Amino acid sequence: MAGIALKAANYSGVTFTLSDGNQKLGSWFNNNTSYTGKSVTEGSAMQVTAFFACIRLLAETMGAMPSAIFKFEKNGNATKAEDHPLHEVLVHQPNADMNGIEFREASTANLSARGNAYSLIERRGDGNVLSLYNLPSSAVTPKRDKSTNYETMYGFNDRGKQEWYPAEKIWHRKGFSFDGLMGLSPLQSAREALGLALAGEEFNARLFGQGLMPSARVSIPTWLTDPQREVANKKLLEMHSGLQNMNKPMLLEGGMTVESGLITPDEAQFLQLRQFTVIEICRLLGVKPHMIAALERATDNNIEKLSLEFVTYTMLPHIRRDEVAARKLFKPGDKSQYFYRYNFEGLLRADSAARANLYSIMLQNGVFSRNEVRALENRNTATDDGMDDYTVQLNMGLIQALEAMQKAEAAKMTPPAAMPAPVKAGDTSINVSLPASLEHKLAQTIEMPGIKELARQMQRSNEAATTTMKTLNATVDAMVKASEDLKQELQKDTEAVFDSKGNPIGTRKVTKLRIV
Repeated sequence: MAGIALKAANYSGVTFTLSDGNQKLGSWFNNNTSYTGKSVTEGSAMQVTAFFACIRLLAETMGAMPSAIFKFEKNGNATKAEDHPLHEVLVHQPNADMNGIEFREASTANLSARGNAYSLIERRGDGNVLSLYNLPSSAVTPKRDKSTNYETMYGFNDRGKQEWYPAEKIWHRKGFSFDGLMGLSPLQSAREALGLALAGEEFNARLFGQGLMPSARVSIPTWLTDPQREVANKKLLEMHSGLQNMNKPMLLEGGMTVESGLITPDEAQFLQLRQFTVIEICRLLGVKPHMIAALERATDNNIEKLSLEFVTYTMLPHIRRDEVAARKLFKPGDKSQYFYRYNFEGLLRADSAARANLYSIMLQNGVFSRNEVRALENRNTATDDGMDDYTVQLNMGLIQALEAMQKAEAAKMTPPAAMPAPVKAGDTSINVSLPASLEHKLAQTIEMPGIKELARQMQRSNEAATTTMKTLNATVDAMVKASEDLKQELQKDTEAVFDSKGNPIGTRKVTKLRIV
């Protein structure tokens, strides 16, 4: 009875009726009261601005994030399946009362605050989902024991009436959990931290309501009668409490003296306590403090990194939890063909210069097409030629033509298969033997600029190479013939030549020697 009396004292002035249901009555009967005397429920916790800001941030981020149903293709790619019946339900209109954004916001708010999100599934005759209705997490109780034949059942308390649903009728997204059946509730796990924040808010409000006057003791040297004590209390409260009486002079009579009562807000480090409470709540919900405008420790150097960590370590678990849990909504035959996916690239969106640099790299390396870049920038698809092609840095040519270009380049550097062997000096086929001096001259002749130019033309194409070899062979033939003529000239007989006086003056070639 003492415990009930204590609870009744904490809920003084609050009226309960049997029609309130378990959400309101449960906050009285359940163990929601912290040691500060404050009851921690969804409604009271949302009065703490830091908790409200964190829940709203998570809910609105998930609600605004684009999502779609995708279908696996045989080549390993995936394409949007906007014609699938579940796409309309999950993305646009889950039920008649809310759109897709509102549905995801409500689900994320329940999951973030209570650790669980529940939705009632209604299916059509063909097995496809017709609608999804969010259920308050505080009104749903999962159960799996001997009474349910160890199958999971969900009890929903609707205005005092308990209804039980099988697992196939409830879409359950669980937060961090020890048993895998029900996620841990941040509200209950951090009840004392939230109770401290609530008590601090109330203390601050009451302090301002009393004109920033801390509690004080009024002493009187004599005993007062009951009527006198009642009049004194009434007059003191009327004259000196509230903002309207702030800075008014205090009238003391009958020997009254005023002494300080409780410790001051400065002595209680009230401001530091409020700052610490913000950090505690952010730690509880996995939100970076700068995301709810607590910028004491944020700088221009680390703000971008902190924002990326918010996506990676805070939002990604929520995203993957929804994507994986959505498999339950597909018909058995569709689970291997379709999947649900969020597009969180927008959360990683950088400034214009950084995006332009990223797109440039992706385009030059054949990762994105130009129309894919336009889609990322929320621009319409262009119908010009090449806008859907993938390009690489080699003259920005088509990636499909890269192999052909490499083969063509290699063909230019490869000698033709039909190239005749070069003519060597001393080849017996022409029956000529040249002196070393003539062989050197022949090598010099082959290295002439004209011959070099012909050799370069030969490398460019097989046709040019054939023409070059003909010219080269003709040149060599001419040189060989000249060499043969020289040899024959050297083999001719000679005769002496005399002047008129009979003195020898030289020799001359003769075909036949004359016999004198």
